[in-house]
Amino acid sequence: MKKISVLCLFAVLCSVSCTMIDQEYMAKKLTFNADECVDVNSSKWNIQREIVLESTSGSLLSNNETSLLIDNKDLFLFDKTGVLRFDRDGKYINSIGRLGHGKGEYTEVTDVTLNKDKKIIEVLSPNYIHRFDYEGNIKEKISLSLSATSFVYDNSCYWAGTGHITDNLLYKLNEKGEVVASYLKNDFKISVIEDNFGKGTINTFRDLFSHDIYHMNGDTIRLAYQVNFSGLDLPQSIYSSDMNQVSADLNSKNYMMIRKFMENKQYIYMLLHENVSSGESVNMYHWIIEKKSNKQRCIKLTNDDLMKNPYHFNAQVLTDDDILYCVGYVNVENMEALNNNPSVVLVDLKKIFE
Repeated sequence: MKKISVLCLFAVLCSVSCTMIDQEYMAKKLTFNADECVDVNSSKWNIQREIVLESTSGSLLSNNETSLLIDNKDLFLFDKTGVLRFDRDGKYINSIGRLGHGKGEYTEVTDVTLNKDKKIIEVLSPNYIHRFDYEGNIKEKISLSLSATSFVYDNSCYWAGTGHITDNLLYKLNEKGEVVASYLKNDFKISVIEDNFGKGTINTFRDLFSHDIYHMNGDTIRLAYQVNFSGLDLPQSIYSSDMNQVSADLNSKNYMMIRKFMENKQYIYMLLHENVSSGESVNMYHWIIEKKSNKQRCIKLTNDDLMKNPYHFNAQVLTDDDILYCVGYVNVENMEALNNNPSVVLVDLKKIFE
């Protein structure tokens, strides 16, 4: 499971806050009901394809949580130690930069985004963006005017999240890395590392400690969805600066969190985490909503499936053809399998509604 990580506080940016929220748009209410969930082993969930990633000495991913980006035939897998490029059959092609302090090197990988028009892959390493072509050649390194923990490229600009370390939760940057606008006042006193941006074909933003989902559009953002978990709200201590108290409450109280959110023209997908105060276990759910009909499918993940098929934890990309891409191991029988690369798992959301 992804752990909440405390960051050191940085010196914050000096720029004008320019909050432009579309107040006229009426957010849609989405209500979750765990009683309507079915078991993951039912016919409602089927793997369409498993892409087994090549495992060689030069193509091994680390044991850190692995993320995925897709452009046509290219699969880019990354964790905090590096970025690797594979083809659609799982064959390793090349690496994108490496750890270090020289040209074409980064101190760590905080996040990655794609400029698909220019075939440029951009690596965020808190205070810098490193731009590479798909073959791994360094093109440019730019300095940022803030320390970002997540970002996404969008039509000649960037949206960036800072992990609760600045006055606002969301910032817009130009291609030079300069802040041009800021959004969503930060009421949190703690710092976290989180992947704020959904990897669907609709650009979305969410905060780890919120049930609100935003759409970004040009120079404005709008509150698109408000998710209701029927009393399972996060503890109020998340607004406190006492990280010890926050951690204790997150372990001991009943609440729901949105671990992943992705959206395309047809579907909304969420991976949900339900904490149970007994501390015995957590519950995980796939929650899929068909937007046109408002039909919903909720699939509860059993402990057995989470152990044998950890790809369920790591949904990554939702494409326009309604395929959900996950990254992880499938049908793990022994620990030796974890020494190889994980798989990329494709699930067709349309079939869940048939």
